Amino acid sequence: MTSVFISHSSLDKPFVRRLERALRKAGVSVWVDDRQIKVGHKISSRIEEGIEKSDYFLLVVSRHAVQSAWVKEELDSAHFTAVKNRRDSILPVLVDNVQLPARLRGYRYADFRRSFQEGKKELMKAFKIDEEYVATLSEGARHQLIEQLLRTTDSLGDLPAGVTALTQNTSDLRLFEEKLNTQTPRTVLYNAVDAIGRLADPEYDGRRIRYYTSIGPLADLYENSADEGLREEIVGAIGPIGSKFCYDHLVRWLPGASPRIKAAILRELWRCYGSDSFTPIPWHDTLIKLLHKYTTWSDKDCLYLDLEFGENDFRFWVFRCLGVARKRSSKPYILRFLGTKTWPFAVVAEAAAAHWEITRSERNAPNISRNFRSQPKARDRGRLVGDKLTNTEWCLTPG
Repeated sequence: MTSVFISHSSLDKPFVRRLERALRKAGVSVWVDDRQIKVGHKISSRIEEGIEKSDYFLLVVSRHAVQSAWVKEELDSAHFTAVKNRRDSILPVLVDNVQLPARLRGYRYADFRRSFQEGKKELMKAFKIDEEYVATLSEGARHQLIEQLLRTTDSLGDLPAGVTALTQNTSDLRLFEEKLNTQTPRTVLYNAVDAIGRLADPEYDGRRIRYYTSIGPLADLYENSADEGLREEIVGAIGPIGSKFCYDHLVRWLPGASPRIKAAILRELWRCYGSDSFTPIPWHDTLIKLLHKYTTWSDKDCLYLDLEFGENDFRFWVFRCLGVARKRSSKPYILRFLGTKTWPFAVVAEAAAAHWEITRSERNAPNISRNFRSQPKARDRGRLVGDKLTNTEWCLTPG
């Protein structure tokens, strides 16, 4: 997947968020400072790493950005990287009538001043995502290019953006389904699974190219592989296909899964089959009983390390699912959990939010505040916990 680092002034967040969504839908991996910098990371070194690892450095040139010392520092770092690697990787995006920084004079820029769509079309040419070019290719030529790209990765080790750009209809999915076996080389196998999931997900590029024949091979691959990373990819691919068979597979895999895979399964159930999902399916009593059981587990049975070796608790997703299922039978289990004092703050906040979703009662707002105050380091945990507290307090407010 083509990757891009977006440098911008914080005052341009609305434009950056819109641009980020457009790039992700087109198959571009986006590095934005407030998404990738986590608690404990040294900000300057993480930004340098982001610039170094990204294929492109995109600078949003606005009246705010040209006055930002921080943006200038990022541009200097990107310019050094581009010179060192001898590649044309700096992409100016002009959103206001201002003069380009001295280092960028002579660079061709994408002009967003008149129209977002015109600017986007011009920018996409830099990533070689040209829909008009793809339309000129025969099916055989497209398939040949897809086969070549499946054997490669982008600079972040992910699916090359060209794979999804070249995939035009459900018949193309057979190329990926043929790869779904344990004899396929690891890179090709991961890419094939990733491509099926991305194309099935309307949030990815809006096309939703899917085929129910993908479900069987994905399920067989999950059950025949001991690779936890691959299993996590399969969970992320099978959910968006949206069939009840997908839901049933996820529920069936849940009891025997590791905490990390449990979190992935529950995240997918919440995302694809929750109250705001594009595939509404009634929540099985079997699943609800499992979720109730997990609320009684000990910390050591629920913790896992994510891909960046951060410690997580899969019960966060247990309570998020209970919140969208809105079963009255969940209430005593949630209250029992909230009566304890040792659980991670983010999980307690999610449990309280689930209780509110079911009862519309504010009784747990003091519980959250007390739990938050009792953890002196909680205030230093960064945006994730801060946002969770804010979101939960919003949930606990009537209307």
